[in-house]
Amino acid sequence: MLATMPPTFSLQAAQASVSGASGGVQALTQGRGRLLIRGQLRGHGGRAVVRIPLSLAANTRSFVVQARGESPSHVTVCLAAPELMARRMPLRGQASLAMGLARNRGHEFFSLNQPLQSVLEIVFEDLPSGQAGNFSLTLSMRDLGY
Repeated sequence: MLATMPPTFSLQAAQASVSGASGGVQALTQGRGRLLIRGQLRGHGGRAVVRIPLSLAANTRSFVVQARGESPSHVTVCLAAPELMARRMPLRGQASLAMGLARNRGHEFFSLNQPLQSVLEIVFEDLPSGQAGNFSLTLSMRDLGY
């Protein structure tokens, strides 16, 4: 008899850094494998970048990180880590940001006690001086089933 465990995920954020703007960013855990990120920036003119270190953990062979966001136009988001396949996406609606496959780590499964260290990058391509830019982003993880 083979026992299976339900997929378990964890997303944890560290302190965000902001360049090219001033303002604040808040990351709130919304249960296992869900994270709400909200922020308000005031532009200094030009490009503004928010970087948030994230720890991702799972007990599965494969997973996907999805984002659902609301922001002004010309905002992109990317989740980067050596173990993830990722792409930069517009921060509108829902999109799959990154995929993790356990074979990339040389193991059959990811493990919850060895989280993947990654960086979430949110880029405002042109945030005029003095203009405010609000954004909201929910990250979630789910099992890919293979």
